[in-house]
Amino acid sequence: VAADFDTIAVADTLSYLVKGFNHGPGNANGVEIVDTLPGGVTFVSSVASQGTCSGTTTVTCDVGALAPEGSVNVTIRVIPTGAATIIDSATISENEFDPDPTNNTASDTTIVVSPPTGIGPRPAAIDKNMWLGQNIPNPFNPSTRIPFSIPAAAVVKLAIYDVKGEL
Repeated sequence: VAADFDTIAVADTLSYLVKGFNHGPGNANGVEIVDTLPGGVTFVSSVASQGTCSGTTTVTCDVGALAPEGSVNVTIRVIPTGAATIIDSATISENEFDPDPTNNTASDTTIVVSPPTGIGPRPAAIDKNMWLGQNIPNPFNPSTRIPFSIPAAAVVKLAIYDVKGEL
């Protein structure tokens, strides 16, 4: 399981990618992926590259058969409803005996923060996947952490002003 963001704001869309892989040596039949969504999210959609998915709190994808070295991807979209640390987990199973069941479960943790306050709407020229979070702790202490996310590696400059508008 891999979330598209490690940190995200409440009400932004979060996507989980669940990858299933058959390491062989034979076919895997009756493959099923079960993703138990964390509390504090609203289900939006699920789609598998093979097979069908159903459910809104536990998403179950009936994948069918995977040939040796075959794979399947499941994308699940949710919207976090409150600030929290959430953990998504998924398990893959098949009808045949699995000589290594230790690689059948995965999870990913995402920090959901309240949207920033005192910042106006995003200019149209800024990518919608760019995000700046509330400083932690707030109000400022001798040190603080400001979470942010940008869609690609880049040089970032952040200027912080006090209530008087001074750097």
